[in-house]
Amino acid sequence: MKIRFDYVTNSSSTSFIIISKGKPNKEVFLEALGIKQGSHLESFGKELFELLCSKMENVQDAAKSEYWGPTSDIKSLLKRHIHSPSTAKRAEHALEVGMDVYIGTLRSEGESPESFLCTEIFEIDRPELYINALECGW
Repeated sequence: MKIRFDYVTNSSSTSFIIISKGKPNKEVFLEALGIKQGSHLESFGKELFELLCSKMENVQDAAKSEYWGPTSDIKSLLKRHIHSPSTAKRAEHALEVGMDVYIGTLRSEGESPESFLCTEIFEIDRPELYINALECGW
């Protein structure tokens, strides 16, 4: 048996998918979280929204990027990145009807808001905004 006495990390990552018409809307996001304008949590909610937007990539661009690994098409990328077949199908349907689909990953080693989101699983399901971050590798 080996025992380690120096720094040990227990990092995690969370894959997420966002479906919206155009870029996600900050006000819709805050409303979905239940954060009202002027609330003490408003600045934190805005920070979470900006973080997600900075970590997301349009799935069409991601399919061409080597960052996400070798892919031949968007469908295979969705199935590999999003672990739920029903969520991948939802994203495929969204693309067919003209919605925008974004994917991204959060890491627990990031700043406070990223670590917070990475250790929680969550889903926002609204007609104008769908966010699925249920796949957490903690």
